[in-house]
Amino acid sequence: ARELNINLVIHLDPIITDDEEINELRGMTDKIVKSIDERLTMHDFRVVKGETHTNLIFDVVVPVDYDIKSSKLVSLIEKEVQNKNETYFAVVTVDKNYVSTYMNDLK
Repeated sequence: ARELNINLVIHLDPIITDDEEINELRGMTDKIVKSIDERLTMHDFRVVKGETHTNLIFDVVVPVDYDIKSSKLVSLIEKEVQNKNETYFAVVTVDKNYVSTYMNDLK
């Protein structure tokens, strides 16, 4: 970092990995995401329970050349999550996968 005069930051999210209910919800949500497009991946999954509903909060990574608009993708995911349970609400952040595109260019 000193040689290149850059600052590097490592960020770790506190994600629960040993809770059976959260793992089931993660698996269900991942299946929904993959059913829309196999190229999509999900990360930073977490669950926030409330009195009336449960938020399933996560990021979805899309290829840089993905044709579906982010708002449309989020709507599709929200609809499918609510089809599983009307008290579940998907809170989705869409990330573009610039890194893998760049890495593929190096091959």
